[in-house]
Amino acid sequence: MHRPSTRLCGALIVAALGARAGEAAAQDFGVGPQREPTLTTSRLGLETSWASFNLPNNQGDYNRGEYFGLTVRGDMKLARNVGLRVLVPMYLLQLDGQSASNSFGDAALRARFLLLDANPWRFYAGLEQQLPTGNTSIGTGQGGLQFSPFITGGWRKGSVVVYASVAESIGLHPRWGTGRLEPVDYVDPSSDHEIRSNFGVIGEIAEPLYVNGALTAITLLEPADVGKTLLIGGAALGYVVSEDFKLVLVGQLPIAGEHRFEQRIGLNAYLYF
Repeated sequence: MHRPSTRLCGALIVAALGARAGEAAAQDFGVGPQREPTLTTSRLGLETSWASFNLPNNQGDYNRGEYFGLTVRGDMKLARNVGLRVLVPMYLLQLDGQSASNSFGDAALRARFLLLDANPWRFYAGLEQQLPTGNTSIGTGQGGLQFSPFITGGWRKGSVVVYASVAESIGLHPRWGTGRLEPVDYVDPSSDHEIRSNFGVIGEIAEPLYVNGALTAITLLEPADVGKTLLIGGAALGYVVSEDFKLVLVGQLPIAGEHRFEQRIGLNAYLYF
C-alpha cells in the first residue's frame, strides 16, 4: 500500500504542468489503493510561472518580452465523483522597450466528473470555462469567453501512471469582426478553435519524489490554419514537504510548430485541508 504522501505528490506533478482543461493528475488514476478517493481532496495553491516569448502583435510585427505570473488556485471535492476548480491569475508583463505592466489574467472555472473506475483504468470528463477578466489593453486577456470540454483517461500499475487527455477549445469574442483590432494575449495566445491533446507518464524516484514527463499537442481548427500543430514538451518534479504541504518544480519547451513561448518554468506550492 502506498503512503498518502506518495500518492498525493504524484497528483501535483501533472497538474502543475499547466491549468489547461483536461490535464490529468496522478490521483485521478488511483496511485495508491483503489479504495482511495478518486478525486483530489480540497486544497489551496499558489502557482508561479516565468516565460519569455516572441509573438506577433496586431500591427503585423512581433513583440519580444517576458512575464511573471502568480495564480491562486482552489480545488474543491464536491462529491466522490465531482470536483470543482477555480483559477485566478495575475501577471507582470514586460515587452522589450516598454515599461512593465501588471494586471489580472483570464480566470477559469472547471468542473470534472468521474465516468469509469475499473481497476486499472479510470476516465473523466468535464468542462472548463475561461472568463474575460484579463486586461486586453496590455496583453493579459483574450476579451471573450472560452469553453473547453475535455475527456481524460489513464492506466496505472503500482506507482506508475500512463495517461492521455483531449480537449476542444472554443473561443467566443463578441467584439471581434466589428472593425476593432483584435487584442493580443501574450500570456495565453490560443486560437478561437483548437484541439489540445496530452500524453504523459508519471513515476516515483524515491519516497518523497515523483517525476513526470509529458507531451502536449495543440492542433488548430480555424479555416485558414486547419491542421497546424504545436508540440510542447514538459517535465516536473514534485516533493512532499509534509502530509499537508507539497512543492512542484515545472518546465516546458516548444518542440515543433509556431511557438507560443520560448521557455517556461514555475514553482508551485499546495496546502491540503
